[in-house]
Amino acid sequence: QHPFWFYTVISATNYLKTNVPPLEKILVLPLDPLYLFLSERDSAARQLVFFEHINITEEQEKRTITEMENGNGNWVILSNRSISQEPGLGIFGKTYCPILAKYIFENFTMVAEFGDWVNPPGWAWNHGVRILRRKL
Repeated sequence: QHPFWFYTVISATNYLKTNVPPLEKILVLPLDPLYLFLSERDSAARQLVFFEHINITEEQEKRTITEMENGNGNWVILSNRSISQEPGLGIFGKTYCPILAKYIFENFTMVAEFGDWVNPPGWAWNHGVRILRRKL
């Protein structure tokens, strides 16, 4: 990995460990459980993979929202792979998970941003994350 990838991951993890209370849970999208492990926080939902090729159903989206509502899911980590032009990955809210995206964008606000949100995202390069918190 490029040093900037490490810088992004370390910066975001430090933010989470400093600002997210230990008992609050985090939803990571589209596939970023690394942040759950590094921040020592639990997932706000059972579903851990959110890509277009996964074909998440409306029922799964609603279940994820219910899990967040009932399980102290007050945080979201959204990586730049959520807006990928790579075949099968898709664009969150447009090509997959429109219900979940609407819920997140209406009920959460961005509180921090780390990494690259300009260049096309890759698996281990041009990594960027946005941290969102439930609106008070």
